[in-house]
Amino acid sequence: MKLFIGRFEESGEDLYIDSSKSHVVFVAGKRGSGKSYTLGVFAEELCLKAKNIIPIIIDPMGIYWTMVLENNVEEPREWGLSPKGLPVRLIVPGDPKKSYGEDVLEEMEYMGVETRPLKIPPSDIEPDEWLDLFELGLTDPMGILLYRASSKLFDKWEETGQDYNIDHI
Repeated sequence: MKLFIGRFEESGEDLYIDSSKSHVVFVAGKRGSGKSYTLGVFAEELCLKAKNIIPIIIDPMGIYWTMVLENNVEEPREWGLSPKGLPVRLIVPGDPKKSYGEDVLEEMEYMGVETRPLKIPPSDIEPDEWLDLFELGLTDPMGILLYRASSKLFDKWEETGQDYNIDHI
């Protein structure tokens, strides 16, 4: 399936990328040259045309949630395109209210942005991963304690399915 991603400035020829195969795409340029906009176009085309692909964007700058809005900046009508907003689910590490504030979250919700917290259950982290997380070794006194505590809880979780949390560790 061909995804329309732009037009060559010199020739006016349409530019497409084939989405039927895996690709590694590298977008580079100086500040303000359209890197984020280009990645947004990729995501939009995937949302609209590739029904079996869900774009996931890691967005440390916090700009892609605006894809919920119609693009009225770049004049897509000149290219025969109709601007439209897309569904956006914003997954925020920790508490979204602490990251954005209640007023901003209410405004995002009003615009159609679904916001959810990213939470990883402690039972999804194996004992040796807990050591890596805190940069501890099995020979460190704190590492030994953390490994033993998390191992007991992890083993119990594997046997019984009984979940546990940070307080249990």
